[in-house]
Order: sequence, then structure tokens, then C-alpha cells
Amino acid sequence: DYAACTFHPLYSIIALLTENRMIHIFDYIKHTLIAKTRKLTNDYNTSDISDTSEHKRLDFDKTGKRLAIALKNTWIIIDVPQNNFYEIWK
Repeated sequence: DYAACTFHPLYSIIALLTENRMIHIFDYIKHTLIAKTRKLTNDYNTSDISDTSEHKRLDFDKTGKRLAIALKNTWIIIDVPQNNFYEIWK
């Protein structure tokens, strides 16, 4: 299950935060998984992240090169893969 999502500002990409704290990045036009992360934290309690009242937990920056993720008691900023990542949409 997914706890949050955000759309890329330039391309047909959606980033999804899973309830077990991984990021899945899809091309939503082609319905294909492009990339995914390892688990972002070792906290195994998923009850805090599955609360739908707090669904806005991630967002791309305005260039689409970084992704901010808000988790309970912490936040993370990750770089979006750039090597061949954007070549898919040209």
C-alpha cells in the first residue's frame, strides 16, 4: 500500500511512498516502474505512516532533481537519479 504520492514538475513521473518506507518511482503514462529505494528507515511500526490524514509526506523540488520525504520524527532529502533517468521521456 502507498501512504503518499507526488508528481514530477516536468515529466510524467509519480513518486510513491510505501507504508514500509520505500520510494517507488513510476512513469504514469507507460505504467512502468523506473526506480525504487531501499527502506528509508529501520522503524518497523507502519501505523504512523498509514494514517491518511497525513498523506502529504513527500514532494519534488521545482527542478525535479531532489525529493523531500517527511516521516515520523525525521525527514530525508534524496537526489533523484539523473543518469539516463530523464532520457526515457525525450
